Amino acid sequence: MNYQDAKKIINAKSWKGLDGPHAALCVSGCVIAACALFLVAHLSSYPIELWDESRSAVNAIEMYQSGTSLVTTYEFHPDLWNTKPPLLIWLMAWSMRLFGPSEWALRLPSAAAAVATLAVVMGFTWRLTRSIPTTVLACMLLFASPGFFGYHAAATGDYDALLCFFTTAYVCLLFFILHRRRPKPWRILIAGALVAAAVLTKGVAGLLPGVGIAVYLVATRRWSRPFLSPWYLVSGIAVVLVAVSFFGLRELAGRGYLAAVMSNDLGGRYFRTIGKHSGALWYYVFRAGGFKFSAGPLVFLAPFGLIVASRSRVRLGLLYSLCIVVGLLITLSLGATKLPWYLIPAYPFQAISLAIATQLFIRKAAKEARWSSLRVRAIQIGVLVLAFFLALSWRVIIFQHDYHRDEPQAKYDALFESLSRQGIHDVTIVDAGVSNTEGLVNYSPQLRFYALLWSAKKLKVHDILPDLTTLPNHTGAVIATCDPRWGDTVSRLGHEIGAVSGCVAVFYQER
Repeated sequence: MNYQDAKKIINAKSWKGLDGPHAALCVSGCVIAACALFLVAHLSSYPIELWDESRSAVNAIEMYQSGTSLVTTYEFHPDLWNTKPPLLIWLMAWSMRLFGPSEWALRLPSAAAAVATLAVVMGFTWRLTRSIPTTVLACMLLFASPGFFGYHAAATGDYDALLCFFTTAYVCLLFFILHRRRPKPWRILIAGALVAAAVLTKGVAGLLPGVGIAVYLVATRRWSRPFLSPWYLVSGIAVVLVAVSFFGLRELAGRGYLAAVMSNDLGGRYFRTIGKHSGALWYYVFRAGGFKFSAGPLVFLAPFGLIVASRSRVRLGLLYSLCIVVGLLITLSLGATKLPWYLIPAYPFQAISLAIATQLFIRKAAKEARWSSLRVRAIQIGVLVLAFFLALSWRVIIFQHDYHRDEPQAKYDALFESLSRQGIHDVTIVDAGVSNTEGLVNYSPQLRFYALLWSAKKLKVHDILPDLTTLPNHTGAVIATCDPRWGDTVSRLGHEIGAVSGCVAVFYQER
């Protein structure tokens, strides 16, 4: 075999099988498994976050102890501050029942939802492009994005990762449904079920990607498609019935819930600023193209892929993804309250659109320069290697810097472990908590979560005091604090016992 024969084999046969469905399934499975292992391995290596994971954590561990309910609680009273529907809280409580109460079990539903989102993104990209490099690149771009896999997202027990899974799933499914004049009813019903699940995760936020879908239907003159099948109406009615049933039953279970939802989630956050979370009209544009997305400003090159794309499913898929991103950007930018994690549902479609555009640019250059398929594959592999190292570097940076390990309340887990090792089973905590502009005073959700967590390990937190005006009425009681405002005062109350850095624990001596 001479050089020319070998070259023909490389160009014509060897690479052809690498884009087959079996190879795609194998590669996708390996990539998803690697991402899942990386994420799950670190779920318990950082403390519960103060904002807003700790609030959900208390909701979940109280439901774990008291049983599944429509009513989420804080301090075992109906929670009218965190008014999100309880789907995530149910999953977190069930996870703790299955694996035992822990930070790891608490965060598992969000991590699993993030991994499932990667799978949906890869499946959607593969169906559009039939290209393994493009499919893997979309996954890597999403996995490397701090806004998707970092704080308040996949790595913590917050609502946004689960919301992102449901929105990504129904948006991707609807793309293929809307391009059929007579779609199968069961597919439409599944899309409706995913929409309902998104609503039960984070209320009206689950419907926001619908703006981009509407824009796409108008732009492609397919606006009449939802009216061609009665199953769209049936599915829509089912979503409304699920939402109305939940909110109605929740109001019956505890009066005042609907008023709190209207004030907080429906009208309050969108039309007025919550706390100090304001921003300019272009706030999310910088979030979309800044450090929260892995490829940074390169994402703004994705629309140029429409210029080189042929009239095919790939072009329509790219336009669809861009419409979702633009629809979310516009809708969120018009809101008064601006928080970076509101944009999380857009990241999958930023990754998809940039991956598709990159592939289109490479193919366009290859066609004009008449590159061999070997050179094209080499470039594709180079892009994937670059994306892999980008993902790895971002993950290291996030893991080292994105979590608030030094917050005073975050140290109570280590303090309770230290006391438990000494055989102490009852402790009184002095902690003034935190305050904010929303009227919260002496707020200590991290402390309350760890107190409930350690109660299952036979260490009872007898009381949590905001100050020292009320002390135990007997000598020998253990008093402890991780609040730096009370550390010196508590240390003078009695004989100090071993504790963790930044915390003080003493045997109380009456005077």
